[in-house]
Amino acid sequence: MKTIGMIRGMSWESTKFYYEILNKEVKGRLGGLHSAKVVLYSFDFEIIKKFQFEGRWEEATKLLCEAAQTLEQAGADLVILCTNTMHISATNIAESIRIPFFTYRRCNSIPTTKRRQEKYRLTRHKVYNGRRFL
Repeated sequence: MKTIGMIRGMSWESTKFYYEILNKEVKGRLGGLHSAKVVLYSFDFEIIKKFQFEGRWEEATKLLCEAAQTLEQAGADLVILCTNTMHISATNIAESIRIPFFTYRRCNSIPTTKRRQEKYRLTRHKVYNGRRFL
């Protein structure tokens, strides 16, 4: 099983949502008491919010890039950005690490299976080394 590095949602409440989706998917696929292998990077959202409100997006992006690098060094096999607003930093984050990077995006299409009836799905931000992982 791969270790998933999560850059948590900018509020702890949204992180709970993403964490639950990951673990439900793992349990659904593997059954029993299986759960996701996760390394979590958590921010004090007050700092990020300040950067956002002051228009200091580059500084906020730098923090997220450093978080992704920390997760990579901690042994994550891939990194997921679990936030909506800061997805604007996704390209910079993906370029700052060597492992695959994913972001959550709203899915408006009709689910193809009963298992995929969540409002959100995991989507690939970009191709990594010429290969698609999803």
